[in-house]
Amino acid sequence: MGTAQPRFGYSYKFKKKGGRCYVTNLKVTVGVVLRLPQWNAKGFAKPELQRYFDCVLRTVTVHEKRHGQIAYETGQGIERAMMSDLDGG
Repeated sequence: MGTAQPRFGYSYKFKKKGGRCYVTNLKVTVGVVLRLPQWNAKGFAKPELQRYFDCVLRTVTVHEKRHGQIAYETGQGIERAMMSDLDGG
């Protein structure tokens, strides 16, 4: 009925110090595309069906936004893990 499609990316720069290269400015990016149901002819339906659809839409929206929040939190965890590996930790 609804979907949340996350996209992950990253960027970084190198810095040379003491004859060695280091990764700096590592940043993980997260984008989420939410697709939610629409009812184009809703105005022609009975009021009780309109209210039911609105309730379902609110529930689906909250659910899919939570998937987006999980993707964002995952991106933060990936960034921490990558920095830890780069720092030798």
